[in-house]
Parts: sequence; structure tokens; C-alpha cells
Amino acid sequence: LSEELKNDQVLTIDTIIVDTTKPSTLPGLVKDTRAVASTAGPFEKYGSPVVEACAKYGTHYSDITGEAGWNKHMMKAWQETALKTGAKIVSLCGSDCIPWDLSVMVMEDTLPEGEALKKVAFVDDIMGAASGGTVATLLMGLEEGNRDEPDIDEYMLLPDGRESKLKYSFVPPIVPTTMKEAGHHFNDPIGFFLLSLVNAAVIKRSVVLREKSADLVYEEYKRNPDFKSGLTELVGLAIGGILVMNPLTGYFAKQLLPNPGEGPSMDDMENKFYGAITGYGEGTRGTRVETVIYFPRCQGYLDTARMVTESALCMALDQDKLPTQKGGFWTPSTGMGDAALATTAIDGYLLCREEVGMID
Repeated sequence: LSEELKNDQVLTIDTIIVDTTKPSTLPGLVKDTRAVASTAGPFEKYGSPVVEACAKYGTHYSDITGEAGWNKHMMKAWQETALKTGAKIVSLCGSDCIPWDLSVMVMEDTLPEGEALKKVAFVDDIMGAASGGTVATLLMGLEEGNRDEPDIDEYMLLPDGRESKLKYSFVPPIVPTTMKEAGHHFNDPIGFFLLSLVNAAVIKRSVVLREKSADLVYEEYKRNPDFKSGLTELVGLAIGGILVMNPLTGYFAKQLLPNPGEGPSMDDMENKFYGAITGYGEGTRGTRVETVIYFPRCQGYLDTARMVTESALCMALDQDKLPTQKGGFWTPSTGMGDAALATTAIDGYLLCREEVGMID
């Protein structure tokens, strides 16, 4: 790393070497540490012992997982322990799902007093590419199938353990369409965005914990250049999934995918990739709120690395600025709130919040 960065100061940083497959090595990492930022995925395979150790030792924790199902099972296993030790466990602190989660928080806070958020729609204009680690996580999810879901959705539980009565609706678009056909007042071509499945789950958890929204309808779309390109991408994704999962073609199809440790070039990430996420919120009295967050480089990897690091620093150094001093499992917006907004989302970027008037 020192050679790659051409910076000898990297060599002065204390290094603790652990093997997450050997839990006995983890106390050396967490016992004298304020916060851990974990990036070693798939988290289903490598991350569980780190969460366990942090929960037991009272060490704050952030990670870049997009594995909401794994996060739920960590909650079920270690929520009570983290509450007792004061460990704040905040997963999904990268591109999954900080931009969307904090944007919904801003919408709620921008609405006039006494008005609740009832509908959210995001349009995502993102240029990027998947790394081998991301592909490995997706393949593991496909190959292992769905976990045995608990009787109670962990994401619907209030801080005191009661199940929330909030009704939350999310139906991802299957066929490319336009925003106007989806019930909005403009006509951008839109389609399915894979990460929306994760974002929708985490935002459900956030609005349940904050108890500020009404029954909420959540929508999220990927902006397409046109209907044809959106349909082509959707068909390609479906065919690729079939080829990978088919026993006859799976081995050969996987040889074409990047391996863990491989990914887009630094030049592409710095100069060709970007992310622009526009959110549209509607209150119970008809007020409309819009948010825009822009990443001028690769948000999936470069900014994800920044966001998870700043999340850990936020919990380690800005305790007095956090919305809660309690331990336990939180989302980025409920565990860090405005402290995260001041660093992880808009450090050099733009997050606009504006009350744009009443819906006709």
C-alpha cells in the first residue's frame, strides 16, 4: 500500500493482523478499539465473527455490506449483547445504503412540523462497474438461496422490541417504463435497479426506528437512456443469472466474471464513473420535498471506502453529536444522523433539500 500510494507514512500506522475465520484472534483487534470499519466480504462468509466480537467488547462497528439478510440475522443473534455493552453496530455504511438512507432522513426533517412522509421515489443515474468481491457476494446469495426467515421481520422491530404497526410498501419495477407511467409528473425513462432491493429494506428499518413517517410507499428506479437500452440491460441480467446458475454452463460463465480482488481501474473510477441520486418525497398534507446527492467519481468503491471510514470515525470521535447514545443495531441515519450527514454524504458533494410546494 505504501508503494502504491508513494507515501511512507503508511508504514507508521500500527497494524493488527487477525484471521476472521479464527475467532480467537479477534479480541486483539477489538478490545482496545473505539470503532471498527469492516470491508472484508462476502460478510456472510467472513463478517459474522467480527460483529460478534464488537458486540461482546462494546466496540462500535461499521461495514460496507449490502447483505440485508445477513444483517438481520446478526441483529437477532447479537442485539441484546450490543445493548448491554453499548456497542453501536451500523452496517450498510457504503454505497449500500448511505445516500438513500440519509436522503429520506432529510425529507422527513424538511417537511413542515406535524406533516409526515407518506411516499418516496428515487431516480438513480449511476455509471459504474462491479468488482469481483461484489460478484462473489451476489453469487453466494444466488447459490445458497433464501435464508430461513424468522417469524418476525427484525427490521420492523422498535427499539423496545415491540413490532411496529407501520405499513411499508415496495414493489420494484419489472419492465422498463417512464416516470409518468409510474404516476409521476415527468417522463424520464426508468427501469429496475438491483440495489433498490437493499435500499428499500434499510429505509424501512430507518423509518420504523424514527417513528416520524406515516405508512410509507417506497419506489426506486434506475434512469435509462431510453426504453430499448433499459430492456436490453434487464434481459442481459436475466440471461446472465440463468447461465451462472445452470449446472451445465455455470462453470464457464463464472470464468468470464471478475475474481475477488479484481475490479474497475482507478482511471475509470476517478474519471468515468459517477452517481446522481434524485429523491422525491410527498407528505401527508401534500407538501413535496426533493433531494439531490451527487458523486463526481465512483460511489460504489471510492466513495464507499470514504463513507465506511468516516462512519467509524463518526462513532469513535463524535459521540456527543449522535442521535442516540444507546448500543445495538442501527441504520446509518438512525445511528449517526446529522453527524453522518455532515461527513459521509456531503464531504465535498452536494445534498440539496428544498420544500418545493404543494402537490396540485
